[in-house]
Amino acid sequence: MEMTDDDILILKDQYFPIEGVTKKPSSMIDDEWNKLDRKMISIICEYLEKNVYFTVSREKTTKRLWKNLHDLYKKNTSSRKVFLMKKLYNIKMKEGSSVFEHLNKFKIITSHLASVKIILDYEIIAILFMCYVSAYQPCQSRVIKYALSKKILGS
Repeated sequence: MEMTDDDILILKDQYFPIEGVTKKPSSMIDDEWNKLDRKMISIICEYLEKNVYFTVSREKTTKRLWKNLHDLYKKNTSSRKVFLMKKLYNIKMKEGSSVFEHLNKFKIITSHLASVKIILDYEIIAILFMCYVSAYQPCQSRVIKYALSKKILGS
């Protein structure tokens, strides 16, 4: 079972800053709160990809950081759609990496796209995927046929 973002924050006893200063325990002094808030920002940023980090790195409070991440990942906004499409177009299969890992990344991104109502048909997915594995041309068609038959590719 995979832990959710909230589970990780609760486990690290860091959930309060997400709700903002209004949830600060009355027994906590401002310096302690500011340290906790700063620590929380660091913990969250530790788990972000570079391109996401640069998008939200200017935020000074955990509550604002969390809201921006929520807007970026959860809302069905135009910026979210653009972000996901760029992510899809920019993934590359690195030399020596596993085809399965690459398929998994590809599937995660297409699933996220489906969650914002962008459904790519199988032909488009196959064409995109062929572009990504072009360095592996000898096995390209077999990998794509396998991926499509197992519904690994597509939404």
